[in-house]
Amino acid sequence: MFTRELSAEEETVATIDVRTAFRQSTNFGSHEVDRCVAYKAHECADLRVFKLLGSLHGSKDAAMRWCNTLAPALVGMGFQRGENDECVFYDPKTQLRLATYVDDIIVRGRKKHMREVFKKLADKFEVEPPTH
Repeated sequence: MFTRELSAEEETVATIDVRTAFRQSTNFGSHEVDRCVAYKAHECADLRVFKLLGSLHGSKDAAMRWCNTLAPALVGMGFQRGENDECVFYDPKTQLRLATYVDDIIVRGRKKHMREVFKKLADKFEVEPPTH
């Protein structure tokens, strides 16, 4: 595969992943950890109850809580939220286009502007290094 280093002025696409985004939600609290979960291996097994040591990633409202944390942060960075698709954002100043899917963020635009956005995201949230 042929790759080359892009100049800061060329457009590219990059992604960034937020680590355990649901735990970084503004309304995630210690009460989430104090819940218990019941588990039954099969229908003839005894019921066993375990205390959760962390939030379940599949909690019904985990994605919504994360969205309600991330969207205001992006708007605070100058992005405008899409009217037809609220998971799509646009920055009229830098012309960056950004789409979110739960804790994954894909960005298209100039590399120099992406670096700034990724830095701001890393300052606010725990993220994996971006990939181009």
